[in-house]
Amino acid sequence: MEVVKGSVLLFKAAKEHGQDPYEQALKEKGIKVFSIPVLTFQYLNLEELRKRLNSPDRYSCLVFTSQRALDAVELAIKVDNTPLDQLWKDRPVFVVGKTTAEAAEKVGFVTTGSDTGNAEALAPVILKNISEDTRPVFFPCGNLRKETIPHKLKEKGYTVDSLVVYETSPNPDVRKNLQDLIQKEGVPELVSYFSPSGVQFTKPLLEELKIANKTKYISMGPSTTIELEKQSMPVEGEAKKPTKEGVIEEIIHVLQKYNSV
Repeated sequence: MEVVKGSVLLFKAAKEHGQDPYEQALKEKGIKVFSIPVLTFQYLNLEELRKRLNSPDRYSCLVFTSQRALDAVELAIKVDNTPLDQLWKDRPVFVVGKTTAEAAEKVGFVTTGSDTGNAEALAPVILKNISEDTRPVFFPCGNLRKETIPHKLKEKGYTVDSLVVYETSPNPDVRKNLQDLIQKEGVPELVSYFSPSGVQFTKPLLEELKIANKTKYISMGPSTTIELEKQSMPVEGEAKKPTKEGVIEEIIHVLQKYNSV
């Protein structure tokens, strides 16, 4: 097996149970891997979410663009073990990306759109599938959601019923965790970002600790790349697909480029 030299900081939460698949795959290649959770999540409006999930006849479809929205669903349905597989069997459920699809299927949904990768690509898939249905689209989302899906659907005359079911905040321990990491291990060669909000929340810390220009940046997808560039943080690589495999492949590619003998 080829060994890849280098170190990478993943600005993401580690998996709660078992080994994180990103860390495992990168460590198997010989890469030093560190993870720091950037964000914390508070779940909101769970009772209202449960009521709406129990009323699928009100909607033409259901749309998820984040795994956290599915975490909120999982919490909401625990109250009465809501049988989502039965309630929503006649309604399309749309998702962005494999991770969101896996989370949706875990709670009982049959999904469409896992291969789209972003909201821009998912919107036309939704429009194609609900063309004859004028009922509102149900969109459980976070407080920092992008307006891509609502905007594109509303442009075509559809109503979008958005419900904020989680709130994203900076993790108060990021500064200390980052400082401890630098003192013990030095500045990692790469920093991998998984969301625009992660970039926004950590850029001031990187500048404060004077390491913003001492590392290189990897992006999971287009929206994160745009935010990195907006923050004047040059993007060294962007995953060809916004998946675990895509991110890992890009990290390995960049480290090989800079550390090849």
